[in-house]
Amino acid sequence: MSSDARPTWPDLAPLLRGTQLDRDAVWAAIERHAEFTYGAVRRVIAGARDVTARHDGNADLAAREALSWSIDRLYARVVKPPPGLPVSARRDGSPGDAAAWYRLVWANLARDWCKAQRRQWRREEALDDARPPASPEPDPWDDAALRGLQNLLARPERSGVSATHVLTYLALVKPDRVDARLVDLATTFIASAGSRSGAMGLVRPSAETWTLLQRWRDTHDGATDTSRARITLAWILRSQDDGDPATWKARAPADARTATVTVGKWAIRCADALQLPRA
Repeated sequence: MSSDARPTWPDLAPLLRGTQLDRDAVWAAIERHAEFTYGAVRRVIAGARDVTARHDGNADLAAREALSWSIDRLYARVVKPPPGLPVSARRDGSPGDAAAWYRLVWANLARDWCKAQRRQWRREEALDDARPPASPEPDPWDDAALRGLQNLLARPERSGVSATHVLTYLALVKPDRVDARLVDLATTFIASAGSRSGAMGLVRPSAETWTLLQRWRDTHDGATDTSRARITLAWILRSQDDGDPATWKARAPADARTATVTVGKWAIRCADALQLPRA
């Protein structure tokens, strides 16, 4: 359970150099003071006005993205040989205040995230400046594609692809076309024997999945091509985690990556099978 209490050196021991590496203990130490950590990151993000402006002025949204990025970086630093974070002793030989040191670690990570964001923006702006004016692209959703989609929605169970693939594809491409009936079909879908996808479809109950998908659609409609949107969709469809997507990604990064890749493959298979535009 996370706490906003001030961390102590014993709390942080799994993260420090000189302690035997235990990956589970590392994650537990990171999670133990999640609220304290978020506060340290948010203070930095709130002062970076150009960064918050890119997130519609929402410092909390920017801070959550920065925190997710920072967790990945901190974990990588801790497990990279030589494992553990070094702590410089004070002149009197004491390690100093644990909370102040830990706050500085996260503040520096948040600043690194801001720098990485700015570098990315500069690269994108340079590419935009160098790119010749684009000619209008034809709308991939031509009459044939729309008819295919309408037929699919009328009888998704007879589309030739699994309901889980159909649901994922529509969530990413036409989220307004997802409904409770399609979620029910995907939840009860069972793959045929020998299928590469295995026997499991969706892992949450239908009602819970539908509620989470509606919330996801309200948040990400029109911007489903972002990594945050896809990770959240993977969290809904392929995990039973009872936290939130950022916590799940931090706690089980390998599972999060696998699930995100899986839902991406589902969408591609649906698109290719029905000759629809890819997500």
